[in-house]
Amino acid sequence: MAWTTPRTWVDAEVVTAAIMNTHVRDNLTDLDARVGSSTLYTPTLTEVVNTVTETTVFSATVTQAVSDGDVLIAMMICELLNNSGANRAMDYKIGYGGVDSADLVTANVANSATVSVQHVEHVIGRSGSNAWAAWTAGLSLLTPVNGAQLASPTFTASQTLTIKVTLGVAHASYRLTPKYGAVIHHFA
Repeated sequence: MAWTTPRTWVDAEVVTAAIMNTHVRDNLTDLDARVGSSTLYTPTLTEVVNTVTETTVFSATVTQAVSDGDVLIAMMICELLNNSGANRAMDYKIGYGGVDSADLVTANVANSATVSVQHVEHVIGRSGSNAWAAWTAGLSLLTPVNGAQLASPTFTASQTLTIKVTLGVAHASYRLTPKYGAVIHHFA
């Protein structure tokens, strides 16, 4: 149904089913069709601490195929602590369908005895046979980049979306601890 400009209501007006169907039901149906549909996935979250080995901190299986124009939104809330005695590097990448980005972000994490809570959000959009990962919001200590191409990932059902972190030094007081995560698959 097409969008109808909502009517201006007047005092003492009798509201009929036809009026409500046109101005409420039909307009909500039109909005729903424009928005499309989405599926929510819950990832597995893993802490990274005291290692310089690349660690998958976020992993979610997207059970439905990703079509051209679809968008995946990966969100993670985590705690970050670097009380190692100096500022340290942290490399951060995202992957989907068997292909990882180059380091999407390299952070200089300030030394502090205080745990900070960070919000990380990425958008992966499919365009033809490629996907593009973009940093859309995130860690206050990280510098956003324009994005990275994931060349020719697999778009069939049951592919894994990952976020990987490499700490710049192995230290017991340098860690990233994911607390909450979600993936939204928005269908074009």
